[in-house]
Amino acid sequence: MVEKAVRNMRENNNISSKVLKIKESEEIDKIKLAASFIRTGKIVIIPTDTLYGLATNPFNVDAVKRIYEIKRRPLTKPIPLLISNKKRLHDLVIVNTLSEKLIERFWPGQLTIIFKMRNVSVPRIVTAGSDKLALRMPNHTVALKIIELSEGIITGTSANISGETSPKSVEEVKEEIAKKVDLIVDCGTALGLPSTIVDITSRKPCILREGAIKKTEVEDILSIKIDYCSSRP
Repeated sequence: MVEKAVRNMRENNNISSKVLKIKESEEIDKIKLAASFIRTGKIVIIPTDTLYGLATNPFNVDAVKRIYEIKRRPLTKPIPLLISNKKRLHDLVIVNTLSEKLIERFWPGQLTIIFKMRNVSVPRIVTAGSDKLALRMPNHTVALKIIELSEGIITGTSANISGETSPKSVEEVKEEIAKKVDLIVDCGTALGLPSTIVDITSRKPCILREGAIKKTEVEDILSIKIDYCSSRP
């Protein structure tokens, strides 16, 4: 099914033929198609509760390499992942008391948490060779269903050229990006703000990026004052 769909899109040779409009999570056949693309290592632009992102199978090294190439992203910058539920969390990363508080309050939602990895099966290209892994559970019904049907975990980096503005709608995706992906899922306009990124791998958490969730909100949940990380994007 996937290869036939890809072949048809290539034969049409235009961006509009790649666009799959999904209005709600009940459109299960379309969601299954998007998930099948991702599982087999194709690159799919999907909506989230923050921005539109580039999704693929994070355990397919060649697929992840394509994302780096499409975004022109340095290999020294890791790729965050999106999960559909907490089932795989403890297999992948170390969850401590602080991260449990953040998960309880902000997941699903607009907070990316950087954990210490537990499972070394995640390809090094995803983590840029580090022992840390950035995870988020988006608050978006279509995205969550796509992730669930993609074995519960996908890449979740924004659908932009690295360092440029991230798209909040399919219309804002640059042609250079759209031409190089295999499928585009259109669910309308997203929030338009990036997720906030909290690093909890050190003794004291820090904010790597302040986005949709304010630093003060994170501090309130953790009941501590936290700083910005020394290496911010």
